[in-house]
Amino acid sequence: MAGKKDKDEKPKDAASELRTKHIPFEQLLERLEERRRLSHFGEDRPGLTDARQPEQPKSGPGGADYSHKAVTRSLYGEDELAYWVFEPSQPSPASAPLVLFLHGWGGGSPAKSGAWFDHLAKKGNIVLFPAYQGSMRPWAKPWDRTPPTHMLKNVLTALKDAVQRLQSGGHVRPDLDRFAVTGASLGGALTAQLAAVASKNHLPVPKVIMPMVPGRGLWARQPLPAVDLNTIAASTLMLVVVCEDDRNSGDFEGRAIFSKTSQIPAANKNFIVMLSDRHGTPPLIANHNSPSASNPAYGLGEKDHSPVNARHYYGYWKLFDALMDAAFHQRNREYALGDTPPQRFMGVWSDGVPVKPLQVVTDAKLLPPFRFQSRLFARRAGP
Repeated sequence: MAGKKDKDEKPKDAASELRTKHIPFEQLLERLEERRRLSHFGEDRPGLTDARQPEQPKSGPGGADYSHKAVTRSLYGEDELAYWVFEPSQPSPASAPLVLFLHGWGGGSPAKSGAWFDHLAKKGNIVLFPAYQGSMRPWAKPWDRTPPTHMLKNVLTALKDAVQRLQSGGHVRPDLDRFAVTGASLGGALTAQLAAVASKNHLPVPKVIMPMVPGRGLWARQPLPAVDLNTIAASTLMLVVVCEDDRNSGDFEGRAIFSKTSQIPAANKNFIVMLSDRHGTPPLIANHNSPSASNPAYGLGEKDHSPVNARHYYGYWKLFDALMDAAFHQRNREYALGDTPPQRFMGVWSDGVPVKPLQVVTDAKLLPPFRFQSRLFARRAGP
């Protein structure tokens, strides 16, 4: 009938910017599975010996010297504006530093990094984990998902709402002079972008940022738009972490973030390459999934969990703990910056063999050659 609208016609709203060609359900599942498989690259390979991984250190950055015994969990908002808050308790401090943690594409369940949230909160930090992405059901219509053009805006909205809520009483009060941001994959790119736009949006400006395996989805039909990073505060302490066996994002975006933040002095930022080490069992694989440290108790019934291991204790957790210590308490800087032995150290296998140390670059002009990029990424990124 003329003039009759199809019931599945795309609604005229902001999400109409997400324009994609129709993809059959089965093909979409195949693509999602391929991205997941690449994220876990190398994990199916056995270790070369029976040596055990290093255990968590008893104290220090990345260590088990927790000042709080429990974590209070809260969920607020709906859909793409929902966010979780994890607060230290037993005892509950009057105030605490605020950590904003940004997940990668489709990683909106807190289970994927729940063990890290526990670590951060029990160390005395408030952790904010925004959903920012909306429906991630494989069968959802394209307009049911959040377009990349709206993701940064959603993060900003969640941050503003969370700060107001935490300051209103009934919560550990956030110390906004001690604000840190980290994230992986798409969340790694958003970490740098948020730092660049926080001030003009009248939001707290992070003292610390740590983008991990960052990527803007350049393989996708509509990637995350770029943001001018020159507006990141020059006083920021920054680590950019990429991985030797990252078959999803490679190191293109990580190199871009490091190179385009020349306003940050070389002494206050490092580019770090985490290496895979298959000496022991299970092996330590530095792939796109490696920042994940799961706690199924935080989840929504997912089955794709990643156990905590030495790359967290001596890598991601150590680096981020130490970077916050350096910015907030003027201590432990040698564990975070400067290409020092404590920074590079990744522990020792049970047979006495050192785990391959981190590779650290202190000057953008000395960045190593491009590492592996996926075929999809290379096709979109160009030379």
